[in-house]
Amino acid sequence: MTTSYAAYLRQADRKWLSTIPRPRKSYRRFRLNPDAFNTQILKRKPYWGRQREICRAIADQSIRTVMAITGNGVGKSYLGAGIALWYAMSHEPAKVLTTGPTYDQLRSVLWGNIFRAYHQSELDGSETALRHDSLMIQWADEWFCKGINPDNIESASGYHGGNLIALVDEASGLTAAKNEAIDSWDVAKKILFGNPIRPEGPFYELYQRHVHDPDPATCVIRIPSTESPAIKAGLRRSPDGFVGLDWLDDRRREYGEDSPWWL
Repeated sequence: MTTSYAAYLRQADRKWLSTIPRPRKSYRRFRLNPDAFNTQILKRKPYWGRQREICRAIADQSIRTVMAITGNGVGKSYLGAGIALWYAMSHEPAKVLTTGPTYDQLRSVLWGNIFRAYHQSELDGSETALRHDSLMIQWADEWFCKGINPDNIESASGYHGGNLIALVDEASGLTAAKNEAIDSWDVAKKILFGNPIRPEGPFYELYQRHVHDPDPATCVIRIPSTESPAIKAGLRRSPDGFVGLDWLDDRRREYGEDSPWWL
C-alpha cells in the first residue's frame, strides 16, 4: 500500500517534533515548602512534626546554619535525602554537596535514601548524568547533587555559587580538618545532622558556641530519641525505621538516661 504524501509529511513532522527538547519542568514553587515537595514530587510518606520544624528552618532565608541535634532513629537521613533533592530542584540551578564522617556511611545511608527517593519519584530520568558509584546526580554543568568522599574532602575545594549548600550527615564524626574543608566552600546554607555522642569535635564546639553566644543566623533543633513517632505510638518496633520501645529499653539498661544516646 502506497503511503500518501500527506501521511508522509505528518510522520516527518512527528519525527521532527520528537527531537525538540521539551521544556524542563520547574519546581521553584516549592522553594519555601520542602514538606510539600516530599509528598507531591518525591511521593514519599509525609514528614512528622519535628522533621517539618527542621524543614521550616532550612527554608528560612535568614538562617545560614541549621544544626539538627538528634537521637537515634528519628528519621534524619530520610529527611536529609529529601532536603538534598528539594534544594537541587527548587533552587535551580543549584549545587548540593553532601558528606559525612565515612564514605561507607555516606554511600549506604544518606545516598541510599537519595537514590531511592529519586528513582521512585517523577524526577527519575530528568538528569543528564547519574552515577551510583561516585554519588552524583547532575542536570547541567552547574546544577548537581554530589557526595563528597570524606577521605578526600580536604582536596574538594573551589566550590562556590549563589545556590550552593552543604549537607553533612552524622556531623558529630567530623574532624577539625574535614570541617575546615567544608567551611572553605562558599555556601549559602550549611545543614548539619548529628548526635553528639562525644563531647568534643567541631560539631560539639559549634553547638557550645551557640549556647553561650547565640547567632541569629544559626538555628539549633534538638530531637531526642524519646520523641520518635514509634515510641510516641507505643510501638515495640517500627516498620518505618524509627526507634521503638525495645530499643529505648535496651539503651536505658546499657547506658542510662543521662547518656547522649537519649540526647
